[in-house]
Amino acid sequence: MSKTALPMLLPLWLAVVVSPNAMALGLGEAELDSFLGKPLNARIPVFSADNLDAEQLNVRLLNVVDAASDSTLSNLESSKIVIRKEIDASGRGVIYLQSQVPLNEPFLNFIL
Repeated sequence: MSKTALPMLLPLWLAVVVSPNAMALGLGEAELDSFLGKPLNARIPVFSADNLDAEQLNVRLLNVVDAASDSTLSNLESSKIVIRKEIDASGRGVIYLQSQVPLNEPFLNFIL
């Protein structure tokens, strides 16, 4: 980066650092509470959801599709997964993923 570009980026950097609205919603690592042969029960932590309630948190699952065979890469359709969301007053929350169908493969592929 050239020396002349640094002063031009300074206002942008200050706006991002100072603005409370510049913070992004964060997702933690998924925690699985179920086993193979049992229905899916997973939790995904949510961070920095300040001033949001669970209804404002839009979550959608999509199946991962193999382009060569045009088939999904999981035995569990994303439409069969129930999504529940909770956010507390401090901006921390959890996305719950649950299914009635047992998991028969040791992996799941979906896009959140």
